[in-house]
Amino acid sequence: LHRGEMTEEQVWDWFRVVEIPPFWRDKLIAIAYHPYTRVDVRRMHKVGTITDEGLKRAYMDVGFDDEKATKMMEFTIEYNKKVDNKENEEAIDFLRTEVLDGYRREMFEEPEARDMLTDLEVSVERIDFLISREDLKKEQALKDAYLKRYKTLFIEGIMNMTDLVNELLVVGLNQAEIDELVPVWDLERLTRIAHPSRANLDTFLKKEIIDETIYRQEMRNMGWGDLYIDWYLERLAELPEEETEERITHPSRTDLEKFLEKGIIDSTRFHKQMKALGYTDESISWYLA
Repeated sequence: LHRGEMTEEQVWDWFRVVEIPPFWRDKLIAIAYHPYTRVDVRRMHKVGTITDEGLKRAYMDVGFDDEKATKMMEFTIEYNKKVDNKENEEAIDFLRTEVLDGYRREMFEEPEARDMLTDLEVSVERIDFLISREDLKKEQALKDAYLKRYKTLFIEGIMNMTDLVNELLVVGLNQAEIDELVPVWDLERLTRIAHPSRANLDTFLKKEIIDETIYRQEMRNMGWGDLYIDWYLERLAELPEEETEERITHPSRTDLEKFLEKGIIDSTRFHKQMKALGYTDESISWYLA
């Protein structure tokens, strides 16, 4: 009946065909329609569509017995008195926020969150929107965590460009997002790369680890002009190897601790380099503890 598929007259004809006693016919017609939901009842009472006297009947129509319908009536009357109070409205807003936060933290499942929001008089359409938004927030938080980790691995040289792009595709980034993000990370990676000092370059050239072409290029990268590079090359040719060796800059203790933490060097290498910096065996053991 409530779907409009048949009229009451047609139902009455069916009653006669199957010989339903007249006493039951009106009652069967009445229960064929859906009653108000308890949320509908509370809202309609709030705006005055249902009176205080009509509350109990409305709750009994939903399925409450006489005792429970009476308690629901009393609750609704008191609740709707308070709901007009601004402080109570703020409390309800706070509860809505807490429900959504709990859902995002997976403290309860989606059906529970929906029931709680319904009790707080949030419409079905609004609940759908809020739940979808929280799902997106959870997905984005997970994606951001992956991006933060991959950025660190790439900038520190642990992950190469190819692996980075593959992992970003797995995370769910499209090619346009990758093309926008990776160059920025690559630029940051380049700015963090440590280059040999001029003294280091002097030693590398003297020991024939690099040739003059590489020496000149690295010096230019440091901002030296060709004239000054020529001067350094002339001076370097006159220096004994021992003097250039003394000019090598060694990693600091802080650098060595970072290298050890990242697994770039082991404890034996750490101990040796610390000794070169002048630390005693005892003090080195303190740093390794």
